[in-house]
Amino acid sequence: MKYLNPCNLKHPDKLFIKGEWVPPQDGGRLEITAPHLEEVVAHTACAGRADMDDVVSAARSAFDEGPWPRLSPAERAAYLLKLQAELAGRADELSNALVLQTGTLSMGAQMMTGLGSMMLDFFAKGADGFRFEEAAQAADGGAAVVVHEPVGVVVAIAPWNAPYTIMMNKIAPALLAGCTVIMKPAPETPLEAYILAECAEAAGFPPGVLSLVPAQREASDYLISNPGVDKVGFTG
Repeated sequence: MKYLNPCNLKHPDKLFIKGEWVPPQDGGRLEITAPHLEEVVAHTACAGRADMDDVVSAARSAFDEGPWPRLSPAERAAYLLKLQAELAGRADELSNALVLQTGTLSMGAQMMTGLGSMMLDFFAKGADGFRFEEAAQAADGGAAVVVHEPVGVVVAIAPWNAPYTIMMNKIAPALLAGCTVIMKPAPETPLEAYILAECAEAAGFPPGVLSLVPAQREASDYLISNPGVDKVGFTG
């Protein structure tokens, strides 16, 4: 089956699960329509229920047994900066994807995707000043320690109108905190999330830390109802 691939994605016909590019088990496919052209301009894979089970299992294992939440905040911040460097090399592809999917003017698309990539720098550099552990006073007057811990497996769901910027605003702080993240972009605008996943792979993120499963509503509902998911970040 021929896939239209105007953004030079390496694996538009696959999902990114457990650090590997795998085909959807039911062969699902999304059609991306350019609103300013009113025609289909790209295709990507579309996840089904079985794929959602697999991605949650992988993210759960990466959190419960993998190195990511056990790294120091500084070590995780270094990964975020590596990801930012990879994305910087694909800035034109990111903005072109936004233009293609939403009809955004080119200048506006460059600003919006640039802002999204800046989120990584903002959160990575903020890690030094954030106190993940701090002394406090208990209600009875005794000494206490407040510890900020990662919540676990996070599903990040972004809308069609600012897909990259909003997705980045969800995944950057979650990754820095030590969570594992499953990206579920809007079915109308998955292309930037593909570039993000490719760059995370190039940056050497451990398997299962960042995953990608574009999907329609039914499979998405199934994903967020999985008991292995600890938190859902949703913007509609």
